[in-house]
Amino acid sequence: MNVTIFETEHFEAAYPVIRLFDNGSNQIQICCYPVTFGQLQHKLPKDRYRWVVRKENESKRQFILTLYKECRKHRTDLLYLNTVADNFILYAILAMFLGKTRIIMTVHMVNNMTATQKIWHPKRLIRAIGKKLLCRVVNEFNVISPTLVPALKMRVGRNKKIHVVPGGIYEPENALQLQPISSEIINLAIPGSVDGRRRDYGLVFDLLRQLEQLAVRTRITLLGSFYDAYGEEIRKKAIEWNGRFSQLKFYEEEHVDQPEFDRVLHESHYVFSPSVLKTVIADDVAEEYGKTIVSGNMSDAIRHAKPLIIPAELAVDPMLENACIRYRDVLELATYLQQVQQQPALYEELRQKSEAAVLPYTLSAVRKHHSSLF
Repeated sequence: MNVTIFETEHFEAAYPVIRLFDNGSNQIQICCYPVTFGQLQHKLPKDRYRWVVRKENESKRQFILTLYKECRKHRTDLLYLNTVADNFILYAILAMFLGKTRIIMTVHMVNNMTATQKIWHPKRLIRAIGKKLLCRVVNEFNVISPTLVPALKMRVGRNKKIHVVPGGIYEPENALQLQPISSEIINLAIPGSVDGRRRDYGLVFDLLRQLEQLAVRTRITLLGSFYDAYGEEIRKKAIEWNGRFSQLKFYEEEHVDQPEFDRVLHESHYVFSPSVLKTVIADDVAEEYGKTIVSGNMSDAIRHAKPLIIPAELAVDPMLENACIRYRDVLELATYLQQVQQQPALYEELRQKSEAAVLPYTLSAVRKHHSSLF
């Protein structure tokens, strides 16, 4: 089968899709933006696939035309649209012109893809029409967590097929585990851009202060770039932080390269996701984490078989529940970490549960569960 995978920004979510389709019998073409191409080169063999990368002077609209031409040239049987974030009406036209080509589109934000607010604005109206048309002409969708299926099914109708291809796969040979904690520093990583629409970083500083009071030796790493004015405010606070027991590490670069990203997660004991629950990402459309949108932190935990620290109310894939530590407030979380430092066996038990929890996310397990796709 000839497969074309299209990705603009979620390179970390494109990787499992590429690996899943790379079963020895498919011919794979990857159409992507330069940043995605650069990051994927760290983890994928360059000469194994056919790459089509958006040129520097090529607009987004022009690249959609390039995608159409390359699908025709490649005689694409299946087009996997892994991220569609703009020019919706053009993607809908693309889908119509490709005719018999099987198309699957990943929906990252259910409400945003199926509803647009303030459509009296001309641009908003065009986007709304484009989204509606795109959801009508595409017959198969994908979400990265089963918790999003009810909301999407309600929006697009029960006659549409919805796949659940995870945003991360577990490759045991790539997941290096730490030894149990003794008196060492407890490492927590918060992957992703420092963005107040996605995570509550005020809570992170509250936790640092609480850990300092309890004398818990910890290091929290902000594993991503600082986004917008909110991110700049957090960056200033990070520079000013000077704890004796609780440390804070961050990056000034615009992008954290994949090798460094993976190294930090390998060396971390937990993936910490201080997720907000209600948010607005784009088009004034409200989303709810766990129900209409999913944090990439879930996929990071899967890839590295790490325990997850998440808010008590956050909905997650039931298969990951045994890998989760839930907190209701900062004191509860700080007290738990203090107990872990005093009793290393608590972490070792959770680590083993986390390794068991991610076994359904191996290449073979996901392919078996989606035999009609891979």
